[in-house]
Order: sequence, then structure tokens, then C-alpha cells
Amino acid sequence: MKVLLIRHGETSWNSSKKFQGNRDVTLNKVGRMQAHTTGKFLEENHNDSDAIFTSDLARAYETSLIINNYLNTKLFLRKKLREININLWGGKTYEYIKDKYKRQFNSWQINPNYKLPGLESHYEIKKRVKNEIIRIISENAGLNKIVIVSHGMAIRSFLVGLCEKYDLNDLEIKNCSITDLNYIKGEFFLENINYHNHFYFV
Repeated sequence: MKVLLIRHGETSWNSSKKFQGNRDVTLNKVGRMQAHTTGKFLEENHNDSDAIFTSDLARAYETSLIINNYLNTKLFLRKKLREININLWGGKTYEYIKDKYKRQFNSWQINPNYKLPGLESHYEIKKRVKNEIIRIISENAGLNKIVIVSHGMAIRSFLVGLCEKYDLNDLEIKNCSITDLNYIKGEFFLENINYHNHFYFV
């Protein structure tokens, strides 16, 4: 099965470098334009997609709805595709967190099992997202190509779990970028990570 992993479009919290986590933040104007551009690209290159599975958070769901204007396929909400739970720091900027929670933030960045109340560990989100993607695949084994719309940290954690050569802090997943995988006989094979060249041809 072909799996296209797509991060949602930009939000005002992305542009102001605030932690979002599972806070429900909507797309901004740029994010909607990104989603339309991605939808057009998918229409031209992946119009054989059989279904879209999306996080139920507003920014991912809206991205999926816009994309589906071009693909016109089935769309399903999946709560476990949500972004990492960081309610402890939600709405705060990276700089503020690194300044006020320096020790905790460093531990969370370095130790994949580090967690606090209101703070999901990297191991937990990696396991949650991987299990959900495999569940989606197994429940839809008759499909050939699916689109999954999720979030930056969720996608990064999943990919780091697949490819140990990538460091979580070095792996960039841009808004509305496309990561292309094949799932064959129980294994994932990466073809392209963080593809966003479609934005340069608008």
C-alpha cells in the first residue's frame, strides 16, 4: 500500500512559533493556500488515492477538507493521529519554554521516555501514531493508496521510529509537506521525506 503522510497547513501559532500540541488551532490564510496548492498537486499526481484519514484537530481536518476538494474521495477522522499532548506548554513560545522550563525541556528533548503531567513523551507519541497507521492499513487492506493528514511532531516521531539514522531534532517536516512511504508485507519503505517542491511551482 502507498501511504502519503501530510502535515497540516500553517496556523497563526506556527508563524509565531508557539507550541500547539493538541490545542485546537485553526489554519490561517497561508495555511489554506498551502492546502489548496497541495490538493492541486495531489490531483495531478495522486488522483488514484482511495481515502483520506485525518487527525480530528481543526487544522488537520480543514487541511483534509480542502485537499478533498481535489481528490473527491472518502474521508475519515482518526483521533489517535492527533499531535503530541503538550498541554503543559501549549500556547507558549519555544523561547519562553526553553527559558522558564529549561531543565524539563532539555530532558524531554533528549530522553524519549521523559514525561510530566500534561506532557506526552516522544516514545508515547511514536507508539501511538505508528499503531494507528498500522491499524488504518490493516482495516483497509483492499486499498492501494491512502492519504494521512497529521501533525509535525506526530509525523517526525513516527519517522524517527522507522529510521534510526534521523534525529528528532534534525528532521524537518514543513507545513503541507508530503512524505511518501510504501507498506509491503509488514514493513515501511520510505521513498521521500518532507517533499514540498510543489510550493515552488505555483
